[in-house]
Amino acid sequence: MSIVPAARFDLELMEVEQRLEILRAETERLRTNLTEHNEMDPDKAGVMSRRVDSAKAHKVFGLSLGLVPTTAVFAKFFNLGGSFRLEDSWILFLAALAVAGTSWAGWRSGGIVSRWVAKAGDSGISTIILTIPLIGALWGLAAGAAGGAFMFVFGAIFGAMIGAGVGAVALPAFTFFHQLFSREGNIEVRHLLPISVGISSFVAAFVLGL
Repeated sequence: MSIVPAARFDLELMEVEQRLEILRAETERLRTNLTEHNEMDPDKAGVMSRRVDSAKAHKVFGLSLGLVPTTAVFAKFFNLGGSFRLEDSWILFLAALAVAGTSWAGWRSGGIVSRWVAKAGDSGISTIILTIPLIGALWGLAAGAAGGAFMFVFGAIFGAMIGAGVGAVALPAFTFFHQLFSREGNIEVRHLLPISVGISSFVAAFVLGL
């Protein structure tokens, strides 16, 4: 009497296996169709073509990090200084040069920072945790000093100090999101820009709140 239930169980098991095999085949077919569609769709291809490598991504982030927080620092400075007078226009001109210099230095050195980050990433998670903030601090120090140089010696020292603090916090955050959204080291512009501007704006908001 036990042979019939056993045979029925084997038959049901075979049916389940057949259904699973059909499901696997259907899933693979849908995956193939989706891949071919993305490759052939001009809109999809356009989005995928706007991917940038790690060096360019760090350049963009360096530009944003040099522009937004530095502008926030000078905005707070002028706000604390009270009403703006026409004879103080030269200070505004120097501030604009400082912002441009910091942004340019952040952009220019982004490729070097990208290579440093990649080398740190090859050494393991513990090295990343310890090294990335240091790399960010050095990056911010150099960019801040370059921009602050337009404000004479004191400006270079102050810019380096502020830049080091900003870089030490901002670069680890950017590295995390870059690793999260990148594929084979490349990241889409539609992800890169919000990440760069978002982190820079957060730092600027923190500076304005001091």
